Amino acid sequence: MISEFQVISHYTGGCALALLSCNGDGGLMPLHSEEQIAEKCGADAVQYLSFQRHVFGYLMIVCFISIVVALPVNFQGSLEGGPTDFGHTTLANLKPESGLVWVHATFGFLFLPVAMLIMWHFSKRLHLSSSSSRALMVSRIPRAACQKDIIKTHFQEAYPDLVLQDVEFSYNVASLITTEQARREAKAARVKCEKYLDDTGKRLLVWPFTCGKICGRCSGCCTHPIDAIEFYAVEEARLCASVESLRVKALQKPTGVAFIILATPEGASQVMHDHQRGAKCKHGVSCNRSIPSSSVSSQLKPYNWFVGPAPSPNDIYWGNLSVTSRMWWPKAILINSILFVVLFIFTTPSLVLQNLDSIISALQEQITVLGPAVSEILPTLLLWTVSAGMPVMVAYSDKFMSHWTRSAENHSIMVKTYTFLLLMIIILPSLGLTSAQALVQWVFQKNTSFRWECVFLADNGALFVNYVITSAFLGTSLELVRLPQLLFLIIKLSLTRSEAESAIVRRSLILEFPFGVQYAWMMLIVAMTIIFSLSCPLITPFGTLCVGMKHLVDKYNIYFVFKPSCINSKIHTTAINFVFVSILLLQLILLFFCLLRLGQNNALTIYSIVLFTLTCLVLVLQNTFNWFSPKDYKVL
Repeated sequence: MISEFQVISHYTGGCALALLSCNGDGGLMPLHSEEQIAEKCGADAVQYLSFQRHVFGYLMIVCFISIVVALPVNFQGSLEGGPTDFGHTTLANLKPESGLVWVHATFGFLFLPVAMLIMWHFSKRLHLSSSSSRALMVSRIPRAACQKDIIKTHFQEAYPDLVLQDVEFSYNVASLITTEQARREAKAARVKCEKYLDDTGKRLLVWPFTCGKICGRCSGCCTHPIDAIEFYAVEEARLCASVESLRVKALQKPTGVAFIILATPEGASQVMHDHQRGAKCKHGVSCNRSIPSSSVSSQLKPYNWFVGPAPSPNDIYWGNLSVTSRMWWPKAILINSILFVVLFIFTTPSLVLQNLDSIISALQEQITVLGPAVSEILPTLLLWTVSAGMPVMVAYSDKFMSHWTRSAENHSIMVKTYTFLLLMIIILPSLGLTSAQALVQWVFQKNTSFRWECVFLADNGALFVNYVITSAFLGTSLELVRLPQLLFLIIKLSLTRSEAESAIVRRSLILEFPFGVQYAWMMLIVAMTIIFSLSCPLITPFGTLCVGMKHLVDKYNIYFVFKPSCINSKIHTTAINFVFVSILLLQLILLFFCLLRLGQNNALTIYSIVLFTLTCLVLVLQNTFNWFSPKDYKVL
């Protein structure tokens, strides 16, 4: 049970209160233990925070090696300024033919087995809580055949040794869910008005139009307020009738999705194995294995079924199950195409900064007056601000794609957001390009020359160090302030019609924790720290600090601020692959350094190519044999 101490912490935002809680004896005990988080927020939150701790431990090892080994090695050169200059700490300070570069190439590869060991430990922890499922989700059933008797007949004849315990179908309830939510809000508003009448003896008023609470108070408004209790009572009755009508209609519109519960997990595994892609019966394409048939197979067409473990009920978007694959794919292609054009062509962070040059130049005198520190931090701050808004567009675009499950939505948001951030924040600035448009022009225009000398500029490392510092202190602080939620609250409050609706809006502001966006942001900092750990060692302490601070902030927000959301083992597997991709990019930078400045026949270049090839081989084997892919840990 949450104590008063925790409730005060939630509303005051005090970090000190968030670390302690009252136990049953009146004493203090550590808050946010795994048991408490699992009980209140679910296993998904526990695994997410566990991954953060494993990555933090790995970054501490990388930081130690970078500061103790790479930094003194970089200091041995003399190409970039004096001992007090930032460039003196980078790989660019060493002569290309220096034998000290062998140290960077070797440790760049040794980071891989360390990461493999830590990720193996994390994935093994997920195996401890895994469990088998007896529930299956079957899609692409002909809608005319969505009847329990037909399904039971099929399983009795096709699988006589298995016991089918229950069958439930999903229906087109998108409109029903929306109307039911409106009915609940109307009822809550009516109850609020009645309670206000009992407490004060006064009746609340309502302006029956959008923004009525604000616009209705204007002197020029021609609409007069009416009694709130009567208004919401009529609204509730109207919505109740609509809900009943929609419920009857929904039962006549099955979606072709069924949830089947068998007696044993082994039986469920057998059914999934028989319906794997490539298995066909006599009505489909012939192959080595056929699907068991029955007398109703012509109606059910089991060779077209998609069969998999049933997600948790809390994970499913029930209103989206009516969106078939024929509708989903065109919508996904259209939305992702528009998103690609907007993000990668018009709103690249570096391109926005380039367009702001005139504004910055006009304010240069005022900026200089504020001090050199402000003028140096401003570009990084603008880059962080612009890049922080882009994942919001990615997240909201996925809301329109009608994913069937929250875990699939979070995974899609994570992959797209991370890909965008990696390209725009790390890869393009490292290549000296300002936007994806510049990259396309360089690739397709023959007369465009690429300045390879820009790849290893010391100023690039300074930009990334400033970016990580900004993310560590400003970014994590803004996550506690939650400005997007505050803006959303202001907009929603401005649309209310009475004081009763304002209270409902405040309660509805508690959103699900955005695992997809938060995972992508964390992995961006991890990638930035690993990629430049050897070429720019000073980034590693701040990258490690940023991940540590984000872990504490996410822990607080998960427990006190957001509602639980759902993810699965697939998102953890992707995060593990992102760690290995970061190591691959680290070796790629070192390989480019050797290839461009020493040539392809140099021994160090050949050595770097061999190590890079081995790393690629490990990644291929990892994805082929799923060495570090944790099993699903949900109990269904």
